[in-house]
Amino acid sequence: MKSILMIVGNGLSLDLRKFVAPQLEKWNPTYPLQWDLYTPGNLAVSWLQSLPKLNKIISSLRQKEPKISDFAIFNKSLQFAKCNSGPRFDKALLEAEMQHFLAIAFSYFQLEVDKINFDSWVWNEWFNTYGRHIQGAVSFNYDLVLESAMKQSGLSVRRFGVVSESQGVYVLKPHGSIDFDINGIVVPVEYPIQIACIRNNSPLKHLKRSELLEPRTEADIVLPYEYSTQLDYQWIKPGYDWIQQNGAIFTHCIIVGLSYGKCDRREIDFILNSLSTKTRIIVVNPKPSRDLMNKLKEKFDKITKWKNEPKDLY
Repeated sequence: MKSILMIVGNGLSLDLRKFVAPQLEKWNPTYPLQWDLYTPGNLAVSWLQSLPKLNKIISSLRQKEPKISDFAIFNKSLQFAKCNSGPRFDKALLEAEMQHFLAIAFSYFQLEVDKINFDSWVWNEWFNTYGRHIQGAVSFNYDLVLESAMKQSGLSVRRFGVVSESQGVYVLKPHGSIDFDINGIVVPVEYPIQIACIRNNSPLKHLKRSELLEPRTEADIVLPYEYSTQLDYQWIKPGYDWIQQNGAIFTHCIIVGLSYGKCDRREIDFILNSLSTKTRIIVVNPKPSRDLMNKLKEKFDKITKWKNEPKDLY
C-alpha cells in the first residue's frame, strides 16, 4: 500500500501557468511586483502606492540595479528593515507592508487561477489516480494551487490551524497562506497600513474567497529568502510534529518544484530527516538543486527524477 508525502514549491504554480498559457501569461509567480494590481476597494490607486515605504525602497533599488529580480528586492528590503538604525516602528511597518503586498498580490493571482478548468492538467489527472494514497503535504506556496487541484480531484483537505477543516489530507503551509488571518486580535485595518501588526503567534481565521481582497489584520507570510521566524507558531509546529511522528509510514515522498534555498533548508531537511531511508524520493524539477540531490543521496536508497510531469508510481 502506497503512502505519499508531497513537498511543494513554486514549480507547481509555474507548471499550471504553462498549462493554461496565455490565460495566466501576465501572472508569473516569480515576478509578483510586475503584476498590475490596484488597492483593494480603490480602483484608482495602484496596490504599491498604498504601501509607501515598500514602494519607495523598490524605486530606489531599481534605480541602483535595473535588472534586480523581484525576490531579490524583497530580500534586500527585509535586510534594510532589520539593519536600518531608524525608528523601530518604521522597520516593523516596512515588514508588514511586504507581507500584505504578497498576501494581496497572490490573492489576485489565485482569483485568476479559480477561473481555470483543471480537468486536463496533468497534475489533476495524477491526483485523480494517486490522490487516495496521499497522507500529507507541505506547501511552501502562499497561493492555493495545490489545495485547488486536490479538491478538484475530489480530495478533502485539512490544513493545520484551520478549525473548520477537520477531514481529509493533512496540509501544512509553514510560510503562510493567502486565506489565513489571525484571530483574537482586533485592530483597525486600512491601506495605507497605520498599525504594524506582525509576529503574533495567534490562532488562525480562515478567509473565504470573497474576503481575500479585504484588508486583513496580519499577513503571517515568510518573505522570499527569509529564514522563518514562525516555526513555533501554534498552526505550524503541530504540522512538523505530525511529520516527525509519522515519517516512517511514507513509502513515497514527491518533491515538486522546490528550489532548496538556504533559508528553507532547515525546514526541508527536518522533513527529509523524519523519513525512512527506504522512502522512495521523487524529485519533479527540470533543473533540481545540486545541493538537494546531494542531500538526498546521503540518506535515501531510491531517488528518481521526473523532468517536468508526474508519472506512474510503482
